[in-house]
Amino acid sequence: RISERFRALACKEDASARAVYGTMVMSGHAWIQVTIERYLNDPASLLFVDLRTGAQASRAMLLATSGLRHGPLDVAWSRAGHDGPTRMAVLLDRLDAEILEAPPEHRTSPPALRRFKPLRPSHVDAYARAMQRHRSRAEAVMDAGITIQQANQFDKAASELLVRRGYAPWRVPEHHGSRHILPVPRNIEGSEKLFGLLDRDPSDAVSNLSESWVCYAHPERLHGEGVVMQVEAHHLPVVLELIAESGLKMQVATVDGRHLLMEGKRAKHQKGHGSALRWVLSIIWIYNQAQVRAG
Repeated sequence: RISERFRALACKEDASARAVYGTMVMSGHAWIQVTIERYLNDPASLLFVDLRTGAQASRAMLLATSGLRHGPLDVAWSRAGHDGPTRMAVLLDRLDAEILEAPPEHRTSPPALRRFKPLRPSHVDAYARAMQRHRSRAEAVMDAGITIQQANQFDKAASELLVRRGYAPWRVPEHHGSRHILPVPRNIEGSEKLFGLLDRDPSDAVSNLSESWVCYAHPERLHGEGVVMQVEAHHLPVVLELIAESGLKMQVATVDGRHLLMEGKRAKHQKGHGSALRWVLSIIWIYNQAQVRAG
């Protein structure tokens, strides 16, 4: 995972020193030598600290350590220069220090993805939560156990959802405002069965319901607070069955000839099931769109 972080950083055209520092902090590296020695495998870095420290050594210390005569060595230093690295280079030449060849490179295969099952809406859910938690596609891809190609399909579908609905489950590349991000719902009593819909392929009825949900944007602005979505007449049986099976504290009301799915009355500051339903419908819609694009 740490190697993947630095690989993703190296692929960026506008990578800054601050981005490198952030990746080091995320990986728990206090010094750049840790990254170079352990993850970039540069043989020269193994002696970097020793050479830098040796270049700061005094003349007396270098003479005492090497055991060489001071006369010829002083003359060689005078001709080459008196800076630390030059003095160290002259000393190593006089000691006939050999230059070792870099060891052959042995590349290992990448770690296996965590996803051993067919793609499910739960992978979109994991990717969305990881994107909000890390704000890094590389991290989110590894957390969700998906490929970069699948993440690209998810991002394209999320961008379309943002245009049509006004928000998306994570920050899409084209938009940077946090107000367009759908918040991650809390796991409250009664939402378990609703989230269980993400563990399997959505039925045709639930898929059609998610499509209908996307088509009717901003229901609260149009119909008042507490309205989750406008329900078309042929979707009423699906909504009522979903409420009955999951135990959602919601109800369908008819206002001016329109069927509206509304959150039930709750105490002040108490969380309702509306945010969970919005999240699940958005995840299912993105999953279906990604499947269509991939097919």
